[in-house]
Amino acid sequence: MVYYVLSLITSAGALILLIHVAGFENLSNAIKRISVPLLLLSMAVYGTSWVFRTMRLSMFVNRNGTSVQVRTLFKINISGFALNNFSPAKLGDAAAIGFLRMYGIQGGRAAAIIVQTRVLDLLSIVLMALCCIMLSLENSLPSWITKTMFICIIIIFLPYIVVWSQKIHNLPVKLRRFADRAERAPIRYIFTKAADIYQAYSDIAYDRSLFLVSLFYSVLIWLIEGISCFVIAQALGADLSMAVILLAVALANVGKGVPVTPGGIGVYESVMVAVLSLQGCPVETSLAIALCDHLTKKIFTVSIGIPATLNIVGFSISRLKQYLKTPLAAKNGSLE
Repeated sequence: MVYYVLSLITSAGALILLIHVAGFENLSNAIKRISVPLLLLSMAVYGTSWVFRTMRLSMFVNRNGTSVQVRTLFKINISGFALNNFSPAKLGDAAAIGFLRMYGIQGGRAAAIIVQTRVLDLLSIVLMALCCIMLSLENSLPSWITKTMFICIIIIFLPYIVVWSQKIHNLPVKLRRFADRAERAPIRYIFTKAADIYQAYSDIAYDRSLFLVSLFYSVLIWLIEGISCFVIAQALGADLSMAVILLAVALANVGKGVPVTPGGIGVYESVMVAVLSLQGCPVETSLAIALCDHLTKKIFTVSIGIPATLNIVGFSISRLKQYLKTPLAAKNGSLE
C-alpha cells in the first residue's frame, strides 16, 4: 500500500513539474490548437496495433494442438494492458498469465508466453530506436540514451543466455531435483514452477520460424504506435520528422517499462519531453504531444480492457446496472 501511494505521488509530482517547466498557459494554448479529427485518427491508428498484438499472442498460444479463440485472446491481451495502468508493479501481466490458465494453458507455458512478448516488445523498440538515432540525431548522442540502449540490450539477451545455459547444463532437471529434495512445500513449488517456465520458454525461444514471424508482428506494433504519435504531433501543428517521433515513442516506452508509477504516467511524458526537446521542439509542445499521445492510448485500452476483464471473470456491466437498480432490501450482499 505504501509503495502504491508513493508511486502515485511520484507520478503526480512528475506531471506537476513538467507543467511548471512548460508553463500552464503555454501548455493550454498548445493543446487548444489540436485538430480533433486528427486526434480521433490517431486513436484509430493505435487501435490497428491490437490486430497484430492479438495475432502474435495467437501464434504463441495456439501451438501444439492448443486452440483458443482469437476473440478470447484479444480480451486477455487488452485486459492485461488495462490492469497495468492501475499498478506500478505490472500486475496486469500476472493477470494475463492467470487468464491464460483459465483457458487451459499450463502455468509455466503461460508465463513463458508473456515473458517472450515483453522481450519481443523491447527488442522491437531497441531496433526502432537505433534506426531512428542514425536518422534523426544531428548532434552527439546524449549519454543517458546510450546507457539506456546498453541496458535494454542486456535485458533482451538475458533470457536467451539462460536458455542457452539450460541446453548445456539441463537446468530444468536440476531444478526438479532440488524440488524433490526440498522439505518445505513452498520451496518445492517455486523450483517446480521455475523448471516448468524454463522448459516452456526454451521451447518457444528455439522455434526460429515462430521467433521471426512474431518479431515481424512486434516491429509492426511499435511502428503503428509511433505513427499514432506522429498523427498527434501533426494534430498539434508540430514540425517533427517521423524518425524523431519514433525515437521519442521508443525511449518513452522503455522508461514506462520501469515499475515506478501506475501505467508509467509521468515517466512516459518526462522521457518524451526530454527526447523531443533535444530536437528543438518547445517544451510546451513536447508535453502536449506526450500527454495527448499517452492519454488517447490509455483511453482506448482502459475503455475496452476493463469490460473485457469483467467479461473474462464472469461479470458484466449490464449485471452491475441491474444490481444498482435493485432495491437494497432485495440484495443479498453479492452480485448474482
